[in-house]
Amino acid sequence: MKLSEIAKILGTTFNGNDIEIIGVSDLNHQKTGTIAYVESDKYLNFMEDSPVSAFLLPEGLTSSKKPYISTKKPKESFAKLLDIFDKYKNIKPILKPSPFEVVFCEDHVKIEAGAFLSLLTTVISATIT
Repeated sequence: MKLSEIAKILGTTFNGNDIEIIGVSDLNHQKTGTIAYVESDKYLNFMEDSPVSAFLLPEGLTSSKKPYISTKKPKESFAKLLDIFDKYKNIKPILKPSPFEVVFCEDHVKIEAGAFLSLLTTVISATIT
C-alpha cells in the first residue's frame, strides 16, 4: 500500500516519496518496506538509521532522511495502522471448536460468576465468585 493511501485512510498528510509499505515495524524489530511509529526525537535518530522505510510521527516532529506521515493523534493513528496491516484479520479458522475439548487450569484460576465457557463444558471442581 502506498504511503499516500495510508495517509488518506488516517485522514492526514505525508511528506517525502510516495513509497510502498508492506507492514509495521517497532523499535526492536525493523524491516525494509515497513512504517514505524516514533513518538519523540529521543528515538528518531536511532530509527532514521534503521531499515524502516517510513515513519508515523506526531505533528511537529519531522524526518530529513525518510518519508513520514504527520498526525495530530499519533497513538490513534498507530492503532489504525496495526489494523490496516493485521495479516490475521481476514483468515477464517480451518477447524471448528470441538465440544469435547479439555482445558486444565492451575489452582489459582478463578472463574467469575456469569462467565461463559462454552456449551457442553463441564467444570469438575471450581470456586465460582
